[in-house]
Amino acid sequence: MPDPYLSRGKAAKFLGCHPNTLRRWEETGELVPDHNTAGGHARYSHRLLRAFKKRHSTRPEDEPKIVLYARVATQAEAPDLDRQVQALKAYCDSTGEPYDEIWTEIGSGVKHQRPKLRRLVHEAIEGQVGKVIVVHRDRLSPIGDLIEDVLSWASVELVVVQPAETAYDPAELAGDVRALVRDLWQQTGRPGHQGKRAGNLAAELAREFEGSDAEA
Repeated sequence: MPDPYLSRGKAAKFLGCHPNTLRRWEETGELVPDHNTAGGHARYSHRLLRAFKKRHSTRPEDEPKIVLYARVATQAEAPDLDRQVQALKAYCDSTGEPYDEIWTEIGSGVKHQRPKLRRLVHEAIEGQVGKVIVVHRDRLSPIGDLIEDVLSWASVELVVVQPAETAYDPAELAGDVRALVRDLWQQTGRPGHQGKRAGNLAAELAREFEGSDAEA
């Protein structure tokens, strides 16, 4: 488990100042570390630094914010949101990476109408977001790289904490395929027999996704 406390060097990086500035603040009592190690090294908690940063506005107010984003597909997977958030916080603690807001969302990855995702895109285009940090790349979208293209176009840096892993399992993808096909048919206004055909098609596509994953 990563150390929840930051060294003076990482704390200085978090606040955007020199380590000697932290020493001066410690001497004046302006920012006292949570504790010192047996060897006399200062250790700062993320909570302490964030509170100090908020009080002193160490970054310009108009500087684009850094957002931690986590998502699961269904309410049943909600506990995994906490795991993702903890992993994101642990990453920031271990690297000294600052962050401003944590956004969590429950919704299908193939649906780009998700409120937090739409807000992310809008604020990115408006220059209000400068960096997005996710645990897995597919938390933004599991299909294609449209969202990543938008973020890149808006000069928003995307940081993936675990780039070699994926959180998207066959069951989740199959459920998203069913939802996507069902929504498309509903938008065409075809009830009755056509609607039943749409449901059958969705089920067939879902089985193909599950089967192809099992063969891989």
